[in-house]
Amino acid sequence: MADAGYSNGYNYQFLEKRKITGWIPVFGKFRPQVDGFDYNKETDSYTCPNGKKLPFRSLEYSTEGKPLKAYWTTRSDCATCPLKQKCIPKAGTKRIVKTIYEEEYQRAYLR
Repeated sequence: MADAGYSNGYNYQFLEKRKITGWIPVFGKFRPQVDGFDYNKETDSYTCPNGKKLPFRSLEYSTEGKPLKAYWTTRSDCATCPLKQKCIPKAGTKRIVKTIYEEEYQRAYLR
């Protein structure tokens, strides 16, 4: 057992690789889903409520050096979208950034 201070993807992955079921509470910025956006594991992409794809485009790093996966639409996908004002009123594209440890976080969250 561990407190929320141990809640991070690296620790979840570390335990899983050793066949240890971690009971560390999921804490912090992790959200189990992106409201209105469906994830497709096979294509590693999200789909917006208007049916446009947000494919995986880039591996990035947070200011703390943590690896992140970035997904985004194209400007043409969003320019004429009827949902733009609600979804991204001041941006040109919709962008989703998730941890590379998303699957480990999901399993810990479900526990």
